[in-house]
Amino acid sequence: MQLNRKHKASIITVLIAMNLLMLVFNLSLTGVPPTMAETFIELPLADEETLEELEKQIEELKQQDFKKIESHDAINENEKFIKEFEETKSLDELRAEAAAKRAAEQAEASEGDLNSAIAGNEKSLAEKEEEKKASNGDDSKKDLAQNFTTSRNSTVSFSLIDRKPIYRIPNPTYTCIAGGKVVINITVNRFGDVVSASHNERASSTSNGCLVDNAMQYAQKAKFNSSNKAQQIGTITYVFQSK
Repeated sequence: MQLNRKHKASIITVLIAMNLLMLVFNLSLTGVPPTMAETFIELPLADEETLEELEKQIEELKQQDFKKIESHDAINENEKFIKEFEETKSLDELRAEAAAKRAAEQAEASEGDLNSAIAGNEKSLAEKEEEKKASNGDDSKKDLAQNFTTSRNSTVSFSLIDRKPIYRIPNPTYTCIAGGKVVINITVNRFGDVVSASHNERASSTSNGCLVDNAMQYAQKAKFNSSNKAQQIGTITYVFQSK
């Protein structure tokens, strides 16, 4: 039988394929690890005495661990008791603290009473100062000694401690149309004479020139009783009615 080129090519292809298959199969066989052979070692069995000794040693170790745990717990309880004892205050300390608290409260109360007394004294001094100012002509409403004289058109009052007019204080005849209150500061000598007079603008309700001039003129004519004081300051107040 005569083979042509086509037949030869087919045969060559088949051979090559078979060789490849054989190569792959061989490679797969070489990649599998060889099976490890099992090895048996014969161990001598421990005798009963050895086992008992081992059990005894194990029991001793357990007892030692248990004692350590008990000792540790006792120490912790002791530390806890000491801590609580240190934090707990004794009866003497509590009494001392209570006494100190009471002393502090008493000191605060005493300080409050002292402050109240000081405030009362300051108030009393302030009131006396106000009275003094009133006697000096700063406030005619707080007259310490007053004498009133009235006329058809005006009212007169004065403020002068321990002094009385020898005769009725002169009352100005009404000559002004306006009305109001005019306060005159006066200085009186020991003989009771008015040696100076000035208009107290703050205490007055008006600064009308006609009213002030009349009040000044008549205030200087006032005459009071004698006194041991060399000079004394006071006020004379005129209330004019409008016409």
